Amino acid sequence: MLPNQPSSPQSGQRRLLLGVFHGVPTTKKSIFDLPSVPSALRLANQAIDMLEGAAKAGKVGGHFLPSLYQRRAKVELQAGHPNDAATDMARAMNLLQKEAQPGTFSSTLGRAYLLLARTLQAQSKVDEARAAARSAMEHVQSTVGTDHPDTRSARQLAEVEAQPR
Repeated sequence: MLPNQPSSPQSGQRRLLLGVFHGVPTTKKSIFDLPSVPSALRLANQAIDMLEGAAKAGKVGGHFLPSLYQRRAKVELQAGHPNDAATDMARAMNLLQKEAQPGTFSSTLGRAYLLLARTLQAQSKVDEARAAARSAMEHVQSTVGTDHPDTRSARQLAEVEAQPR
């Protein structure tokens, strides 16, 4: 779009959705500042539907999907929907692992493992959560250091004792 041309309502909506959801400075609010979790989920669903459609049509934007799945998973956890969050984290992890270089560490993948661990913990899957937290710790410790808050969180989740059933 040229600078002096008016934007269409549809392109404005896309910019707003992506801005609100991805933290781009097209708005002063982030998805976590919205008045309600249902509003955040509605916007998350719209943004993901839009990008999934673009990716299926062969257009750009598909590389944002792992991040958007993770952001929606955080909102779903906040809403008390750990199973939905787990579905989104499975999608995010699948996409991220396809892009990962074997034998290398990534803070992006480490943070995804950390959110996966929290999601599994919310589902009371303690052993799986600990395994994901160990993977998170390996990635984030190698990339952002041992004193980083993500490394400490991963370490803490990895050390959680299995609860008797």
